[in-house]
Amino acid sequence: MNLKTEKSHGQPPSIPVGLSRNDGRRASAVTQLYHRSGDGEPVYCDNGGREVVVGTLGSDGVFRKTVEANHVLRRPAAIAVQLSVMNFLKSRGCLTVEAHLYDGRVLYAPLERFWTRGFELDRGYGKQRALGLAHWEQRNSPQLSLQGLL
Repeated sequence: MNLKTEKSHGQPPSIPVGLSRNDGRRASAVTQLYHRSGDGEPVYCDNGGREVVVGTLGSDGVFRKTVEANHVLRRPAAIAVQLSVMNFLKSRGCLTVEAHLYDGRVLYAPLERFWTRGFELDRGYGKQRALGLAHWEQRNSPQLSLQGLL
């Protein structure tokens, strides 16, 4: 898999928001909203001949990715990242992986934990490194905190 980043400088990527580079299919609303944030560099990965954004690498050393329901492994319950992306992130000094889930939760884990507690797998989408859900921590959502005060 071929990887690259593109400096955003507060500007959206050179492709229209919510569209993949080659096939023109619309991304989910969660992905569109997430990639509009403009924080960090989009990380692209060649996925079967088409370039897709797999997340963004922020200047704070955090790799942020959206995770749709069908991308959470069920057995074992885990979240996976392409092995080539993991190696790329390590070479760029990434410290943390942050997963924005389909239900609004935000999970995070140190990148190093993928290497010490994670496992490698290949289920037909290339080699990936997965981390069981038990090894992730959950960020307190500002919306949840405000709900508790009302």
